Amino acid sequence: MARMVPTLDEAELNLLSSRAEAFFYRECRDALPSDWLVLFSVPWVSTTIGGRPHDGEADFVVLVPGGGLLVIEVKGGGVEFDPSSAKWYSSDRHSVRHVIKDPFKQAVQEKATIIAILRSDARWQSAHSGWLVAGHAVLLPDVERVDGAISPMSPREIVGGRREMASIQKWIEQVLHYWAGDATHARGAVGLNRHAMDVAATILCGRLEARPLVSSVLAEEERVRILLTEQQSRVLRAIGSRKQAAICGGAGTGKTLLALDRACACSKQGMKTLLLTYNRLLADSLKHAAIGNDGLFTMTYHQLCEWRCSLAGKHSGRDLIAEARIDFPSRGNADYFDRQLPYALALSTEVLDERFDAVIVDEGQDFRDEYWAGVQLLLRSETESNLYVFYDQNQSLYSRSASIPVKDEPFVLSFNCRNTQSIHQFAYRYFRGEETDPPPGNIGVPVEFTSAPSVGSQGDAVHSAIVRLLTQEQVEPRQIAVLVCGQPKGVYFDSLEGKVLPKGVHWSFEGSAISAGIRVDTVRRFKGLEADIVFLWGVDTLPSAERIETLYVGSSRAKSRLHVIGRADTVRSLEAELDTTG
Repeated sequence: MARMVPTLDEAELNLLSSRAEAFFYRECRDALPSDWLVLFSVPWVSTTIGGRPHDGEADFVVLVPGGGLLVIEVKGGGVEFDPSSAKWYSSDRHSVRHVIKDPFKQAVQEKATIIAILRSDARWQSAHSGWLVAGHAVLLPDVERVDGAISPMSPREIVGGRREMASIQKWIEQVLHYWAGDATHARGAVGLNRHAMDVAATILCGRLEARPLVSSVLAEEERVRILLTEQQSRVLRAIGSRKQAAICGGAGTGKTLLALDRACACSKQGMKTLLLTYNRLLADSLKHAAIGNDGLFTMTYHQLCEWRCSLAGKHSGRDLIAEARIDFPSRGNADYFDRQLPYALALSTEVLDERFDAVIVDEGQDFRDEYWAGVQLLLRSETESNLYVFYDQNQSLYSRSASIPVKDEPFVLSFNCRNTQSIHQFAYRYFRGEETDPPPGNIGVPVEFTSAPSVGSQGDAVHSAIVRLLTQEQVEPRQIAVLVCGQPKGVYFDSLEGKVLPKGVHWSFEGSAISAGIRVDTVRRFKGLEADIVFLWGVDTLPSAERIETLYVGSSRAKSRLHVIGRADTVRSLEAELDTTG
């Protein structure tokens, strides 16, 4: 059986408007060798010599291995030519005549157009060099004797009828031999091989995919995302005149954007406002976004502690950190950040009168119990000053939300307005808390899993994918982030550092939040931030104790595209988990 493109079953063949074409399709399928290729109903658009566009369709194009290409026009019923009117007629089984196009002129035009289409395509030029034996023929499957169709334009060698249908392979070979003629060797004819035949099929009948660039899809998804965030902001309007409130939500629910919005609003109302977070990179990003808002101070919690201690030293000469070390002797580096600095911040309120009218805390789930006392002491009024705490209530990861110093029930952000639905499904496998709905409107593409046996080969895969995004998909470097969760991080960084990026783009290893180039960072440092496209890399070496938090935080940083890279066994495990929860 020949290879047929497209593959039609009997029901589809019975629906064809031309019974003769269905008949010939079956004969080719059943009688021709398996390495022959038959293309059915090949459409084309071309232009005349004068530049006028016109279209057409070849009934059948037969590609013969080791041979050439034959375009066959199939006409059912009886066919006749009236030289007095120069018209062709077809008669149906009821002997009713219909004017038709000259089938031989059609075949000539179809052959010329198809050859031109192939020769103009670089894929064909690469697949087939030399002269191609190509011809055309007309088949009249309902006509027993075709002598009446013979003319100078239609020699007997290229006309077939019912008799030829009985040995269709022999007839096609004879027609191609006729077109090859005696000049075949002189012209340097090259027979078709399997690759050239496949390329011809791809060019003439290949799958068409007209899709937008990834950059365009990202822009549209961002438009929807902005609308969703605006809807989510109604929660803040519901707070009304409440001076203190806790606002909780899972990853992607817009907490950071809403915290920034509330901080800017407070400062514009003339309030001295403090916007706090735990993560340094996030604080830098918020500070950049808040430029122009006088009276708004943006920093990390520990930056606040050190800043206040420095001011206190200049004002009073006291070394508050030294005092804290006396009261809380250090048992390790963690004591400095978790006990001594918080105590020194509280001591600063004894020395400095400076207070804030509003304090907004983002990522409040990362604040330890010891942090809150000093934060509350910075409020100008315990009851009248504004305190808003935004936090992630993921109970599988964070147990400190009970210590947040807001007594009323929290406002819950109910849906994810950052991630696409595909990414939401992946990230929220690791979430336990108030139900968070996936983003309406942004379905997104499935999470892409890439496996390679070593860090080096995984780095090659990451590099290749990013090059394609930059060159073929016109994605901006700032839209891409590579987040490493494996240890040691330097092994992953080193595997990318020497790889050249196109368009003068460079890698930005652990840079600032507004660094140019492709950001390469750790999941921990990138917490609270986001990127349109994230490559989550290093999942093979995740300690079991950190696995859930790292996968939850790392994957939820991706707004529109998430690529997970690791060894085959790790990738299969993650895919299996997604299948069981999807």
